[in-house]
Amino acid sequence: MTTLQRPKDFFSDAEIEQLRQHSPWRSAYALLHCWGVIVATWVVVGIWTNPLTVLLGIFIIGARQLGLGVLSHDGAHFALSRNRKLNDWLSEWVLSRPFTSGTIYGYRKYHLQHHAFTQQPEDPDLHLSKPFPISKTSFRRKVWRDLSGQTGWKQYGAMFSDAFKGETTGQALKNGWRRFGPNIVINLFILAGFILAGKWYLYFLLWWVPALTWNRFVTRLRNIGEHAAVPDDNDRLRNTRTIEANWLERAFIAPYGVNYHLEHHLVVNAPWYNLKRAHQMLIEKGFLEQMEVQPNYKAMLAVAVPSDAAIEFLNEPGVLMRIAVVRADGSPLVTPIWFLHEAGSIYFTPREKSAWFACLRRDPRVSLCIDEQPLPYRKVIVEGAAELVFDVGADDQWRDLYQRTAQKYVGEQGAQAYVQNTIDQPRGLFKVVLDNAKVTSWRMPLETEDGMGIWHDRYYVPGTHFE
Repeated sequence: MTTLQRPKDFFSDAEIEQLRQHSPWRSAYALLHCWGVIVATWVVVGIWTNPLTVLLGIFIIGARQLGLGVLSHDGAHFALSRNRKLNDWLSEWVLSRPFTSGTIYGYRKYHLQHHAFTQQPEDPDLHLSKPFPISKTSFRRKVWRDLSGQTGWKQYGAMFSDAFKGETTGQALKNGWRRFGPNIVINLFILAGFILAGKWYLYFLLWWVPALTWNRFVTRLRNIGEHAAVPDDNDRLRNTRTIEANWLERAFIAPYGVNYHLEHHLVVNAPWYNLKRAHQMLIEKGFLEQMEVQPNYKAMLAVAVPSDAAIEFLNEPGVLMRIAVVRADGSPLVTPIWFLHEAGSIYFTPREKSAWFACLRRDPRVSLCIDEQPLPYRKVIVEGAAELVFDVGADDQWRDLYQRTAQKYVGEQGAQAYVQNTIDQPRGLFKVVLDNAKVTSWRMPLETEDGMGIWHDRYYVPGTHFE
């Protein structure tokens, strides 16, 4: 059930051709600029080595490591050079192998699936965006893991462990060398350069520390910015986000036009330097009001990482939701049900023969009440319209979501058994998009707080503390 539009719905054939035009000089500049910034940082910090220059170098190089990935991503779309052999050679040997990536072919096959099924169940990158929005507490934990190197150590460790596998030690070494041998050789040359300069330790401080820390953090910001907590998974202008990054964000977070992601999805093989022009074209055509655009990364995070309290409550295990629907005679029907909160929507799965499923087919209006019995009596009330995402008979397309819902209430092992025991009972999948609904929330104050209402200002009295 999608309404994904075609690029030709937004641009003429001539405009698409214009946006796809390559400039060998712009591509060469980008490659030289990215590596030039990295090498210049090495030289400057090598001459003036102190904690401040090393710290600044980590930020600069971590961002340029992302830049290497961004330009390699252009190569996956044949947007580095008109000559495809040169395009792939540059992608692999200039942009990917000096870091941890390998050939472009596997990534290209994987990544084109993301473009074919953006924000759909078949999207291989859906796991990056589907948990959002998340609480600020959860986000702070992720940021700490990124900046402390835990995320990078885990990811790179898994990458190397997976590469060096085989039935025998010899086979494992052969497999690992096939995957990472060129990367290791290139990095030995880089290390040799630092040793000759008498600064061997800067290889680790200004190559691997950025890779393990700042690069992991800005890569996370990039992933969140592109598709997390978008307004409509089925609309090309709203299932992908563009962020109008300022110069500081472009320097340290979003190099080489990566912030123009919506435009990239509309014309996938447009080189990075043409994406800003695509953005301007869309504005000139009057599409801005329909587009998911944020003015900066701070504004984007306000959407993807809202206030802790209500979001954490919606994600707590075991909390039931009561759904009120409208019967044919206009009277209400209230049913306690399981639900799942993901990507800014509340999902639920009525059985085909349930009375409230029939009511939803006839009238999508709903009122949802999620609350708790003990203090502080937290509650969230949602009034809106339910959208049928998948009708009966399409269960296999969203069974993973069904299992995650069950896991929230009966744990992982119980969820597997529950799904297996109820798999022959056809269900539909509905969602209520919170951005399109009226949402109110409230709780009683804690012992250390004054006032009556906490989450909603209609309960305001002098001394109330709001979150």
